Amino acid sequence: MGKRAYGAYCIQRTREEDTYGAGGSGDWTHRPFYSTTLGAEQPLVTEPRLLGLGREPPKPDLGVIDVAGDLVVPVDRRHFGFWLKMLLGPPGTTDNGDGTFTHAFASGVAMLPSFERELQHTQTEVYAHARGVALRAMALTWSRAGKPQATLDCLGQSESATDTAAAGTETTIAYDAFTAFMGQVKSGGATLGNVVGARLTYANGTEAVENIRSDGLIDGADPGPVSVSGELVIRFDGLTFFDAASAGTPVDLELGYTAAAASLTLAVHEVYLPRPKLPVDGPRGIQARYAFEAALNDAAAASLTATLVNDVASY
Repeated sequence: MGKRAYGAYCIQRTREEDTYGAGGSGDWTHRPFYSTTLGAEQPLVTEPRLLGLGREPPKPDLGVIDVAGDLVVPVDRRHFGFWLKMLLGPPGTTDNGDGTFTHAFASGVAMLPSFERELQHTQTEVYAHARGVALRAMALTWSRAGKPQATLDCLGQSESATDTAAAGTETTIAYDAFTAFMGQVKSGGATLGNVVGARLTYANGTEAVENIRSDGLIDGADPGPVSVSGELVIRFDGLTFFDAASAGTPVDLELGYTAAAASLTLAVHEVYLPRPKLPVDGPRGIQARYAFEAALNDAAAASLTATLVNDVASY
């Protein structure tokens, strides 16, 4: 029987680009992932029927190339810094002097990096090589159990499929994931005790630069207006958030994970809450859902900051 491709045997490698769409010059890094739909599509285009050529269909032509899709990755202690850099830009890094480093990322920078991704199907020795990939958005959820995952919305320029690897020197970084029980949600510096679940989405408002060119590719992926949104599901335990929502008073939120010698904190500095319904649908606990939106906080000069503490010296 012939060889067939299986997800279990796929290997993903990434590298930051020096120039958009032209690839990078540094080492490639082996990146773990859960699933991906990132890839190129080129639909068939059929022109309106010309008259005088009979009833049979004419030959279709190939349309423009779209490279897009999701990439689902683990929220871990080391690799996640690369994805934060692609989403928010390069961090400011501080050496803590104890073998750990603090990487601080902030929202709203003018220019964002891009990366190239090679997906190796080892059973068939096919290599899908995407270039000019930018992160349009990242979505994360917090729950009581399981392994945290982040869904990355990607926009690329091109993808080729060959039987030859593009990757040269490869770096492997030890994988060490955060887990759900390490998660925490805070407001005003205090842990919120009745949070059932949380969701956070950061979007770059990325715009594809669709200039006319003979190869059918986009010219770039430019960041646009930032949006930060999410949802808190809280067992109704009083009027603290309810009053803030009713009065239109902003609150701050910190969502993250803490482990020994490593942590991830996503701070949303100015959060506006809608007034929620408080449905009573039986004898069980009453839950309030706050679908929040964030705004620029003048003191922080950002709507969101991400702080990652680990043993990686730089990103």
